[in-house]
Amino acid sequence: MKKITIRKDRYFSSRSKIFLHAGSEKTWLKGYNSYIINVSEGDNLFAKYMWTGSNEVDYEDLDENEPLLIRPRIRRSLVAVFLVVYLICVAVFIQTRWRWSVLPLLPFAVYIGAYITVLRNGFMVIEKDHH
Repeated sequence: MKKITIRKDRYFSSRSKIFLHAGSEKTWLKGYNSYIINVSEGDNLFAKYMWTGSNEVDYEDLDENEPLLIRPRIRRSLVAVFLVVYLICVAVFIQTRWRWSVLPLLPFAVYIGAYITVLRNGFMVIEKDHH
């Protein structure tokens, strides 16, 4: 059995509850504090948030001395870029009434839409905390 220290990244809200699963043991992370969870041999560690999930980390890959971090794959910087492109597209549409001005939004919509539907179990990443 290994005792693993894990925390969630600041990209999540402090009030959001991330459910952490390690075999039959389940707990939830709230706030930005570090939590300790026991992982038995042969179990996998993974997280769930609303309808999305994370990658599974095998028992053999876990190290008691290295803390883990849960972070979303889509960062705020990508959302900021999406917002700027959206505002530019809306401004072009208002000025020109050109219906194809929303075409640059399509890759962003497909990317974000994929991570909340088809790729929902890859939305979060459990990785080593480098802090």
